[in-house]
Amino acid sequence: MKKTASLITAVLAAVTALSIAMCAFASFTTDTIFKSGKYYHQDRFKDYDMAQGIDVSNHNDTIDWAKVKAAGVEFVIIRIGCRGYGSGGTLLEDTKYKEYLEGAHEQGLDIGVYFYSQALNTTEAKEEANFVMKRIKPYKDYITLPVYYDYEFATYSGRLDTAWRNGKLNKAKMTENAVAFCTVAEENGYEAGVYASEYFFYDNLNYEELEEKYSIWLAHYTDNTDYKGDFDLWQFSEKGTVSGINGYVDSNFRYYFNHFDVAPIAPLTYTGEVIRPEPEITFKKQVLVKDKDYLLSYQNNKEIGTAKITVRGINDYHDVPPEIISFDIIPQKVKGLTVTKQTAGSVSLSWTPYAGSIGGYQVWYKTDGTWKRAGSTKDTAFTVKGLKGAKKYYFKVRAFQKKKGVTYFGAYSAAKASYTKPKKVTNISTAAITSSSITLEWETQPLVTGYAIYQFNPETEKYEYIKTVKGTKNTYKRTGLEAGTAYYFKIKPIMKLSDGTVYKGALSNYYKEFTAPLAPEVKAVTSPKSQTVKVTWKQTKKTSGYEVMWSTSKKFSYNFKYISVASGNHAATLNTAQSGITYYVRMRSYKTYKGVRHYSSWSKTYAVIVE
Repeated sequence: MKKTASLITAVLAAVTALSIAMCAFASFTTDTIFKSGKYYHQDRFKDYDMAQGIDVSNHNDTIDWAKVKAAGVEFVIIRIGCRGYGSGGTLLEDTKYKEYLEGAHEQGLDIGVYFYSQALNTTEAKEEANFVMKRIKPYKDYITLPVYYDYEFATYSGRLDTAWRNGKLNKAKMTENAVAFCTVAEENGYEAGVYASEYFFYDNLNYEELEEKYSIWLAHYTDNTDYKGDFDLWQFSEKGTVSGINGYVDSNFRYYFNHFDVAPIAPLTYTGEVIRPEPEITFKKQVLVKDKDYLLSYQNNKEIGTAKITVRGINDYHDVPPEIISFDIIPQKVKGLTVTKQTAGSVSLSWTPYAGSIGGYQVWYKTDGTWKRAGSTKDTAFTVKGLKGAKKYYFKVRAFQKKKGVTYFGAYSAAKASYTKPKKVTNISTAAITSSSITLEWETQPLVTGYAIYQFNPETEKYEYIKTVKGTKNTYKRTGLEAGTAYYFKIKPIMKLSDGTVYKGALSNYYKEFTAPLAPEVKAVTSPKSQTVKVTWKQTKKTSGYEVMWSTSKKFSYNFKYISVASGNHAATLNTAQSGITYYVRMRSYKTYKGVRHYSSWSKTYAVIVE
């Protein structure tokens, strides 16, 4: 805007340029029709509308307003006149303002005006305002933007510069001059505003007082202004170019609020009837009244899908563009979620059928933390598989419907807790055996409180319950058994909860084990000839064979040998390495099962002097 510039202004502009890199207010960027490159806008304007425009004076000469409009210019601020910066302070009319007003109006641009002031007091400021009022009166209907008071220094020897340096003006007085000008504009039915550079607002005006009353038009030639006060217009360059104007033109962003703010609408549940929510509508933070300030109309607001609401302003808000918002109508919440069956690796669920049209249901589960999707179904029953045994799980279900490529989900059902049954015991082993007992062993499961032991009864040909051992114990000794005999066992895990509920796992596969045979009954141990020992015994029933051991050590701790003798034999000849000394002999029976020998206890130890 400034066509003459003082040394002070030039210095301030240089300082401003250096401050660009330090700005930290911007949060979004746009292009501009006037220059190349990005411009950064403070995040305070992220919800505002934005327009690009110019300000002009007779220095811009002839303007082709049709081309200007076609280039994307949306508004213009036109100079009406100025006061000379000489001591006389002559008021001068801009020779192009009428032509500019008529040309811009013909193209439908938003129009504001400004006056370049050099006022030293409120009397001169009012004089300048009245000068403007007289000239724009015939064009009052053209002007949709404020009447701006352009306050800035001219040259070092100019009347305003000199008064400031001499102390005849200070921030308070210069602020009073701006208020005086704006008051006249408002009294004549115009919105008023103040134009100045960033540092002029800081150093020469009480900008906080002005911004509470008037529109602020900030001049700051940068791509990223750090001005901390409020402003509506930002003159970011004096060297923009646009079709329809020869040479450079002042370039501006305008931030304005010309839309309804509508409170978000959370998804609403399908009812079978039309749904007409009434969200809160505000304009510039002012809460509006339905049927007084705006009307609502609805579309697609019955079936599951995306509904629309159109907000149309009326009366004082008739010129605010309609606002269209949307909200989702979602399926009803699933009810009646029930557990119908549990196994060691699955839980079966069912729920109440949905009343209306539905695409299907999603089933979710969790244990120890994160929810996971188990799958989808069109039925009202689902079995969640792949679970761990003897564990607590939670389940929930939600309905969904697909429309035009969008999936609409209903609210989740209330979560349902359930336990899986204990898994089948599969790792049974033998901890110990004797001729009259078998000790079983297995791995315990978390949450299992007991294990029921079953034994096969050949007479009834059934597995019959014997005893339940506590879950923390993983062994059971079955006594009173017959030697050398095969026995069959099964184990069932049991989980009893604190509320008394009992979950029983399936019986394990059978486990077969033999008791050890009885120790053989030795009949005689003799030495019939040199370096020979003969052992005879009474045959033992249900054996696979015998093991005979001899040694010069009574405890068989060294110098020992042994042989195996098949079942059916009742004598064995032992060859010793020496004669004339005592050898010790003992023997035992064994039963072979799955390649493993199960031994009886040792017989009595016999001593014999070898020939």
